[in-house]
Amino acid sequence: MPQQDRIGLRVGFIGAGRVAKGLAWGLAQGGERVVAAASRNPASAAQLAARIAGCRAAATAQDVIDSSDLVFVTVPDDAIAAVADSLKWRKDLAVVHCSGATEVAALEYYRLIDGCVIDSVDEAAAEGIRACGIDVAVAPTIMRSDDDRAALAQVVLDLARAVRARKEAERSS
Repeated sequence: MPQQDRIGLRVGFIGAGRVAKGLAWGLAQGGERVVAAASRNPASAAQLAARIAGCRAAATAQDVIDSSDLVFVTVPDDAIAAVADSLKWRKDLAVVHCSGATEVAALEYYRLIDGCVIDSVDEAAAEGIRACGIDVAVAPTIMRSDDDRAALAQVVLDLARAVRARKEAERSS
């Protein structure tokens, strides 16, 4: 599958479960450059990467950070703190948080997060997240079909463009 790289970023995933697979496959189908995925279960990362041209199963989450410009953190809520604390985050890295239940402001790594995807049922939390200086995308996150994956991927793509524009503006000011 050719990758068009419409947002101009190398995209990586830390966590390779259902959310990561749906987003990664949807982004790749839309022409984005998904380059790496890591998981505590190497078979999950390999399964995600196998369906995306140019994507590899990374040995570690740090490998994903080191090879990406935009990273989606899609690990289970109870693993977020340990994973975030174990990594060396770059200042120029865009990070999108994909937690199912953990409020962004409660996370110690929230200062690293540039964007957050939350389900429509959690829309009331969006203003609190924005108050932390984080771009928010609110959308249905249940993906039962390719159309669902494509729709969520478009929401994520729009969020990534907004994050990229904000980071570029910050760098030039």
